Amino acid sequence: MKLIMTDGRYAVFETTTMRKQAFYLFCDHCTKQEEEIKQKKIEEDKQRFQEMIVQEIESRLSSCPAEERILAVCKMDWRYVLEKYQNDERFLILPDAHERELFFHQILDRKIEEERQLKSQTRSKNMESFSKFLSSEPSVNVKTQWRVFRDRVEQLIARLDGQEKTDDEKGHEDDPILGESLTPEREEWLRAWKHLSPVDRLSVFESHIRVLDRKFLNDVQAKKAELSKKSRLAREAFRV
Repeated sequence: MKLIMTDGRYAVFETTTMRKQAFYLFCDHCTKQEEEIKQKKIEEDKQRFQEMIVQEIESRLSSCPAEERILAVCKMDWRYVLEKYQNDERFLILPDAHERELFFHQILDRKIEEERQLKSQTRSKNMESFSKFLSSEPSVNVKTQWRVFRDRVEQLIARLDGQEKTDDEKGHEDDPILGESLTPEREEWLRAWKHLSPVDRLSVFESHIRVLDRKFLNDVQAKKAELSKKSRLAREAFRV
């Protein structure tokens, strides 16, 4: 207190109690400010550490097939990271070894969850694209066989990939699936087809056929009802 008693601002407060309150408020403010600065530094250090780990993950995924991305992330080992980055400033920025490993696994878990969500979204989008094609393709009807449809799609993909046509394929120049030019819509669903599993392809196809089957049965029932109504009206007119 002796250091500030001669300062003119010290006399602003009339009583010692008021001066003490102001002093303690100032101390609390300084403490909170120091804590905020400390927390900000910790967050920045964690961010740098996370960027290093994410960079390593992305380098692994850059040459990884889409269907193997989750497995590639799961296989990333802490011991590998420890050996590779043990002298890296971004690695050492977190002083506690246990905290580093714990934070590494948290980053890994988040990345795995992101990849799973992305895979699920991509799968849904591809299935929707294939379903939209089937709905807009009049050549696919209730009598269309999955095996025949699948084989012809594979022939189309082989042709577009630059392979020579087989004798069987040459006989399908006018086929609605094989014979048309490559439109943007067709290119989209073919790309979706390539990324779908055989089970998903079949699932979408069977679902579409069931829709067509229900529509066919409803049309048949509607026609029968119409014929029955006309027959009834005719009988009533004959009686009159």
